[in-house]
Amino acid sequence: MKRALVLKIIVFLLVGEAVVRFDQATLFFSGTRDRVLENIIKWSPELESVENGGFVVDGADLRIMLLGDSKLYGRWINSDSTFSKQLKSMLLKRKVADYDSVYVLDVTLPGGNTCTNKHDFYRYYSAFRPQIVILGYNYNDVYGDQDEVDSTIYRMNSRASSGRDSPARRKRVRANNKTDDPWLESVKSVKKVISKSRLIDFLLVKLNMELKLAGIVIPGTEFDHLIHKSHSPGFSGWRKSQASLREISDECKADRGHFIIYVTPSLEMLSNYQVYDQVDAALTEFCDKYKVDHLNGIDYFVGGDSDDYALSRYDGHPNEAAHRIMAQQAYDFIAGLGLEFK
Repeated sequence: MKRALVLKIIVFLLVGEAVVRFDQATLFFSGTRDRVLENIIKWSPELESVENGGFVVDGADLRIMLLGDSKLYGRWINSDSTFSKQLKSMLLKRKVADYDSVYVLDVTLPGGNTCTNKHDFYRYYSAFRPQIVILGYNYNDVYGDQDEVDSTIYRMNSRASSGRDSPARRKRVRANNKTDDPWLESVKSVKKVISKSRLIDFLLVKLNMELKLAGIVIPGTEFDHLIHKSHSPGFSGWRKSQASLREISDECKADRGHFIIYVTPSLEMLSNYQVYDQVDAALTEFCDKYKVDHLNGIDYFVGGDSDDYALSRYDGHPNEAAHRIMAQQAYDFIAGLGLEFK
């Protein structure tokens, strides 16, 4: 009896492992293949003009720079429906009285953190001279290398004038996710070992996601670190992140510009968003202390359904409808800065 049970378990594990590996290789059961999101800046007329040295800073124009990662970048949605395009459209429809035109320089990139955002801010600031800088802040922006990055690892190339993607266009090194928490790094090391079994890894990932969606934080997990430690005074990533945010803010203020930290919402968590209260409180405290404009993207989604705004049940990146709402929130805030609209 025991031998038969053990045999059934072994068969189940072997068959399960084979099925999971087959599906991950072919996505046969989902009927589609994963699309890889390139770590590359999207083309725009503003970007091409700035990179080619042809952008003319005119006091009669409103210039907005957008920094951030994949949440504002527009992961797998129509390029015309992204946050930057919709914000620009809204500003153009209601013409700003003091400005002849509106330019939105979108230099968001997947995989970044606060340090890489600061790098891109300085890379484009002098040439573009934005009056408004919006930084899409993700809770995990405190992770990865927060020290100055050698600029030689970046490549800046002009986009091909044909209007099609150029393989030489600038790419950026992603911020790694290493932390200075020994326990968390040990957990991640164990996960690497476990992930050698695709079946066990698959089951644990799904279990973890279901617990997360239910608002349950398991002690010792990466999610636990994000919620309870990532924005604590003792975490070096948060300390360095604060320094970078203050540096960007001070630079904007020196030019009489506006720096806005826009907290990009985790839309898969709408039913249990209270788990982020501690992280939100730390960020709000920082912004209040240093007088940095602060917008929490979740404010416009309270009471909503994740199915209506997230890409999928397990992917909290905003869909097209969410990008429209987020752009509206930014537009409303910009309108409240005292700009007059015709």
